[in-house]
This record gives sequence, structure tokens and C-alpha cells, in this order.
Amino acid sequence: MNYQEKVALAEKGYELLKKGQSSQAVKSYLTEKGVKSYELDKINFSMSKMAYIEYKDDIKRWLLSEHDALESTSPLSCFDSSFLQTLTDKGIQDIRSESKREVNRLLAEGMTEEEVISAVVNRRYPKELALEHIQFYKDFIALPDTEERVGGSLIGGALILGGLLLFILLVTGKVNGGRILDKAAIFLMILGGVLVYRANVPKGIANQKNENWL
Repeated sequence: MNYQEKVALAEKGYELLKKGQSSQAVKSYLTEKGVKSYELDKINFSMSKMAYIEYKDDIKRWLLSEHDALESTSPLSCFDSSFLQTLTDKGIQDIRSESKREVNRLLAEGMTEEEVISAVVNRRYPKELALEHIQFYKDFIALPDTEERVGGSLIGGALILGGLLLFILLVTGKVNGGRILDKAAIFLMILGGVLVYRANVPKGIANQKNENWL
């Protein structure tokens, strides 16, 4: 089965879901059409992506409302609980990502912790997660203390100078060490540069601690 055929089946399966067919019924339909078990996950992902693109606003509006149950008039009511759970998980993930970005923006603008919490907390992004991300933001932008900054800069600078001196001696022929010493000189300069860099940028950037940034 080629790519175009899989796309066509994903579109057909999605149409069946919109008509009220259950996820299991659609799975059976796809299997009858020759879709292998290992291909079902990709087609299910494609169908959920189609649905999320079409109903993104409705999903988020529902998730942020005070109602856990869908109203019968909701355009999402055509989907069964299994498929709806997939859309719910994606919606919550997006809401939390957007809330994190809003925390970043508000903190960068100088708002207080209390003001930020008041502005971003919602049903899907509780105060606990907001506080956690606020602390992450503070840790991320924190500069190394004076001792770390001076120590890292001095050691890094010494390594850069040492590597540069060794490189000059090798180039001028005053030292004959072959490729090993050539690599050693380059390594010392790179290592020194890394230490100087890490000593003078925010800790989050230096440690590449960015998995919670968004």
C-alpha cells in the first residue's frame, strides 16, 4: 500500500468517525481494506491530526469550560470516547504549552509572580504547574555567581592561551609533536571557550536545560 492510498484511507476513516462510527468500527474497516496492524497507528495519528485541525477551537473551548461532559450540540459529540480522549490529550498539551509561553512573556515584562499566576492559571494549567514553570524560568535565566563566573573565565582563558601558545609553537616548528599535539592544542582552545561561555551566560542556557521551556 503506497502513501497516497494510506492518505485516502485515513480521510475515509475520519469521515466515518465524523458520522458517528466508533474507533473500533473504523479500525475494522481499515483492516478489511488491507491496512496492516503496524500501519494502523500512523493512520490513527493522521485521523486525529485531521480532527484536531478542524476542531481545535472547539476542543480548547470545551476543555477550558466548566463542563466535563460534552453537550449534545457540540460538534465533538460525534466522536466516541476513545477518539475523543486522543483529542483531549492533544488539547491539554497545547493549552499547557501556550500557558508556559505566556508565563515566559509576562515574567520577561516584569510582572510579579502573583500577577502571572492570576493571569495564566486555568482548569488545565493549575497553580502548581504555573509555580513550577516560574521557578524553572528563574533558574533558567539566573547567571552564575561571582565565584563561578570568575573561576570559569580564568580557567577557560588559561586553557585558550595555553592551546594558542602550543598551536603557535607547532606552526613555527619550535615544537614537533605531530598530529596528536595539533589536536591537543585545538582541544584546549575549544574547552577553554566552552568554560568561558558557560561562566558568562544564564545557567539554563549553559546547561541546555530547556526541555520545559515550552
